[in-house]
Amino acid sequence: MITTIEQQTITAAATLSDKTPFVYIDSCLIQSTNEEDDEQYEGCSCSIEDACLNCSCATRFGLNYDSTHCLNPNKSSPIFECNSECKCSLEACHNRVSQQEDQSNNVTIISASNKGYGVIVNKHIPRSGTYIGEYVGEVLSEHEAHRRIELTKTFEHNYLLLYNEHHLQTITKTFIDARHYGNWTRFVNHSCDPNLHIIPIRVDRPTPPRLAFFTRREIQPNEELSYSYVTHYPIIHNSHIMTQGNLNENNSSDESLSTEQSVRQLWLNADCVCFDVDSTVCTDEAIDELAKFQKVGALVEAITRNAMGGNMSFRTALEARLNLIRPTTANLEDFIIHHPSELTDGISKLISILHERQVPVYLITGGFHSIVDPVATQLDIPVTNVFANKLLFNADGTYAGFDENEMTSDSGGKRLVVEYLKKKYNYKRLIMIGDGATDMEANADGFIGFGGNIMREKVREGAPWFVNSFYELIDEFRHDTIASHAPANVHHQRISTKRFSTEIEAN
Repeated sequence: MITTIEQQTITAAATLSDKTPFVYIDSCLIQSTNEEDDEQYEGCSCSIEDACLNCSCATRFGLNYDSTHCLNPNKSSPIFECNSECKCSLEACHNRVSQQEDQSNNVTIISASNKGYGVIVNKHIPRSGTYIGEYVGEVLSEHEAHRRIELTKTFEHNYLLLYNEHHLQTITKTFIDARHYGNWTRFVNHSCDPNLHIIPIRVDRPTPPRLAFFTRREIQPNEELSYSYVTHYPIIHNSHIMTQGNLNENNSSDESLSTEQSVRQLWLNADCVCFDVDSTVCTDEAIDELAKFQKVGALVEAITRNAMGGNMSFRTALEARLNLIRPTTANLEDFIIHHPSELTDGISKLISILHERQVPVYLITGGFHSIVDPVATQLDIPVTNVFANKLLFNADGTYAGFDENEMTSDSGGKRLVVEYLKKKYNYKRLIMIGDGATDMEANADGFIGFGGNIMREKVREGAPWFVNSFYELIDEFRHDTIASHAPANVHHQRISTKRFSTEIEAN
């Protein structure tokens, strides 16, 4: 059902600014559906009076709620509620909490100091795990979400939320924009010590999930509701987004949160940013693509796996792979023409912003100058800021080896480059961004793990700050600008590309 803001039942102590008009909706507007995810979940055969405490839904996916309709304290898996195929009733079923009444009659929208608007509760909420409401809006494709981000002006309100769920090597992204269509939850503000968190709920189909707010603790009357736009609790392992899973909950520690916050602060004040290239700046691994082009892909991949297992040094592996590929100058030129490197979405915009902020940018890679230098030129990065390996050729253009004097030609090369840059230019806040363990071990002042092209479990777990899109880093700059300069009546809920607090992840 769609109503106007004047028709909603929520008490508004604040006068809502006409700068943020929106249409009030009760459920998400889905612009399009993925046919692959159009599967209807099977329902239970309980009677209309059944509470569904031990029905097939609970057996299949695990008991979600207790007899008071609060989250089961032992619950560590995603929530699958009874659905439209079930025989139970909405009134009697204990497994339809998000489909029943929320706390909209127990909240008031207020003026919240320099945060713009906020939401407080009118009555005491005694228990943790109480369902509060659903974040609703327009469900967007990733392309449309990024398009809207690009169109958003620096001081405009932004209500676009990204929620990531991980299953094996797959990332399921849900984008919900409450800018034009939404409900009262769009006014809930950020806090580093929030009293709410988001849990995805699936009812009829796999996607999109309902993004539901639940209390993390007891909430007192007139207390403002809040959730964290940036933290990572709880992380759930071994999950299956669409099927039953064996899950364990793991809450991140205060220490890891503090580390992430320090890296975020470094990012906003970086005096140098270094990027890995393969699977970070570019979408693929250049040496693997070159090997396929030379029709030795399988052999090169076998050597790569052996090297990653710690059975040979980087230089030995590089030499072995190049001896198989043996590119000529003609081969290389043909490869570059017919297989130009594909830039990762958002990298051009991010580097442009870094240039505007006068932050030096470097590319550090175990790849080759002949392939990486054109990428640097495309991104307006001086080729003198590229640290890569140099292929050597004979006078007739045949392969002659590689320059072993390059720092990146052996194990620990990225660390050597970082140390060189810090010593030569006296950088104090050098950030390294990459998808691999060698990037994480480069001894930068701050490391940001990147999983937008490939998810490496070691990096995801070890990185103090891990992002799945360069737009998350872009949005961090925008968020900082608003937090520093926004007028008092601006509600700076700029959460468009943040990696969200609760993520479903698989080992």
